[in-house]
Amino acid sequence: MNLPSPPALSAAECRRFNDHVAALYAGALREEPLPVIARTLATVVGGTVAAACLSPALPEKAPGFALSEHGAFDWSPEQFRLLQSHPRLQSGPRGEVLSVSDFLSQARWQRTDLYNVDRGSVRLEDDLGVDLRLPGGELFQGCVIREKRNFTERDRLLFTLLLPHLRNLLMLNPPGSGSCAPSPDRLVGLGLTPREQEVLYWISEGKTNADTATILNISPGTVRVHLERIYPKLGVENRMSASRIALEKLYPTRFGA
Repeated sequence: MNLPSPPALSAAECRRFNDHVAALYAGALREEPLPVIARTLATVVGGTVAAACLSPALPEKAPGFALSEHGAFDWSPEQFRLLQSHPRLQSGPRGEVLSVSDFLSQARWQRTDLYNVDRGSVRLEDDLGVDLRLPGGELFQGCVIREKRNFTERDRLLFTLLLPHLRNLLMLNPPGSGSCAPSPDRLVGLGLTPREQEVLYWISEGKTNADTATILNISPGTVRVHLERIYPKLGVENRMSASRIALEKLYPTRFGA
């Protein structure tokens, strides 16, 4: 399939994209990855609703979908069976971002059973999506849905640039794993006082001194004093090194050795 060359992103667009990627990873530390991915796709690419799902490679198991605007919904086995007739899946997961309109005219698409399946408030005139086979055999399906056929090559480029980050999240934090942000109590054992554990926790989560002060109802100066005491206890000299030690303790499967 010959697709047009995507346009280049401007410096400002690159900065915005990087900000969205940073927010994607930060959000996945506190939530299941699918809702975070759904919201990110809706924000970065833009659509009536963004959907993402992870389903085991079992044809009889219907997956749940995380929707950026409509909460979540579950497919019936019959709806899931029809989903397998999606034109993007006809030759198996390709791992590239494709839309319904890459395969079918609007008239042909509207005659398919999948187009006419009852989805409540979700209208599928076109979708731009990807199907990724993960190392464990699971199939990730993510798409941005629109009520008009107006996806651009810039939309496709932005979605494609997100792909390695989506794959990383799904490998590090599989849906249903129960992963969520741990509490400061997990920093026990570092030789810190309970208040120092709280300060280090929020600093490692990317909060500034002012943010941490607001969260803990103390002054920014007090946060700075706590950090000055934390560094020698951890054997480090700066905020970045202290945060790394905290992250290894808080998220051992992601940041540990």
